[in-house]
Amino acid sequence: MKTYYIGADVHNNNTELAIEHSGNIVCRRSVPTTIPAIKEVLASVALCAISSNENVFKCYYERMIYEGMIPSNARHAVARKMLTVNCFGGPVIILFPL
Repeated sequence: MKTYYIGADVHNNNTELAIEHSGNIVCRRSVPTTIPAIKEVLASVALCAISSNENVFKCYYERMIYEGMIPSNARHAVARKMLTVNCFGGPVIILFPL
């Protein structure tokens, strides 16, 4: 199981996002610092996490579906959960195994 870290560094006009694995940056993206742009990135990361092998976010998503939540709302819940995993000041670091 691989572990990736996603970091976000927020500036006035843009937000720098980077995915890191084993000390190497796998992907880097700059998006406007707007709610729709950041939301789109988080939604795609959440979709990637729930489509991969077993991990805590996939289990959380499956539990939401099992409890009767519609899939789109469950994906949004996963994206929100990813933001709350480790959000204690400084850059946001999201940890998810693939």
